Amino acid sequence: MLNQHDEIKSLVDSAKMVLMVTEPFYGILLSRMRLQIVDEPNRGLAYVGYSTISINVNKDLPVNFVSLPVDSRVTLIKHELQHVIFGHLDSLVDLDKHVANIAQDAVIHRNLLKENINCLDYFPPGIVRPILDKQGTYIGLTFGSGSNRSDYIIQDFDKLDWYAIYLAIIPEMEKREEIVEYDFNDVELGLPSLKDKEEFEEALIQAAEMEWGNLPASIQSRIKQLREPEISWNSYLYNLIRTEISKTDYTWIADSRFSHITLMTPQFKNESIKDVYLAMDTSGSMSQKDIDDGISEFKHLRETIDFRLSFVQCDAKVQDVQTYEKYEEPEWERISTLGRGGTDFRPVFELVKEKTSEFDRPALLVYYTDCQGTFPLIKPDFTVIWVTKNLSAKPPFGSIITIK
Repeated sequence: MLNQHDEIKSLVDSAKMVLMVTEPFYGILLSRMRLQIVDEPNRGLAYVGYSTISINVNKDLPVNFVSLPVDSRVTLIKHELQHVIFGHLDSLVDLDKHVANIAQDAVIHRNLLKENINCLDYFPPGIVRPILDKQGTYIGLTFGSGSNRSDYIIQDFDKLDWYAIYLAIIPEMEKREEIVEYDFNDVELGLPSLKDKEEFEEALIQAAEMEWGNLPASIQSRIKQLREPEISWNSYLYNLIRTEISKTDYTWIADSRFSHITLMTPQFKNESIKDVYLAMDTSGSMSQKDIDDGISEFKHLRETIDFRLSFVQCDAKVQDVQTYEKYEEPEWERISTLGRGGTDFRPVFELVKEKTSEFDRPALLVYYTDCQGTFPLIKPDFTVIWVTKNLSAKPPFGSIITIK
């Protein structure tokens, strides 16, 4: 008769075999994980590191791994693997780990439900569960225990990433003392060394390449993110703008700025980007040198684009907006810094949204900031690029360019 450790190992091996046959992408990733059997109160049924998967056998857990049906064990393992696939472990350092885990679980549930996978069976009563409408769309969360369970609907839930959900549920969670509080710490989470992380990401990309056509869009998007090489932000913006312009009509004309050679450059009739907004974070967390560096970067960028341009200064509110028509050069040296209060990014997004709606003019927003402030919950319809010196910055949407 197998002891508990051997039985769990056998069940994990069986799940691995199922995945290797049905979903090799997950099977390959699981094969490189080292199994740990743990007995820990106030922890979930399973959790992962970049090189380990841990199964909790604590007797007080309302659900036992051994008693789960085969498909529920497989789904549980896929759920845990998605935490490392999407880099969730890297994001827990400066956040409330309990609430962050709830928000990350919510997004993983949504991913699995979109694959028509039932992810409800293995959730004990004290943990967040999804709310589905009559059409089976995932619209929110229900949490609490026993008769204290209650629903919490989040507007536009299907559009939010985990960090936006985190921001949405933090106020609600602070009111709810009945939620089971899990004892997260860096050792138990297995927060990765750089070597562990790099090795996992390399294996992740290789596994994805083998099964690319069978991967959900969410995982394909994550792999593309990992594949992107690090480039200068001016190069990135140039390529982005060129991509947008390529959707439009243009003619070629002689460029008089280069008198010693005949250089033909495109004259664009742009139907995509109409306005570029350059937003400067002027909050107290930005030093004057940071702001001066940002203005210098914006000045250089202006030399490469000839769109209608608005320069916006904002701390906790929009302090100033200066708009310049095509080929009109701002007097960068005469700009005075306005603001120095707290940091709220939302007023700039509301400004751009209002202007694009009023004039039906698609826009590009470039925001220079340390990314320490209040982000909008909903991803806007316009293109957003964050430019920052903050190496650990994790905006909830948009592209991020890190500069030195």
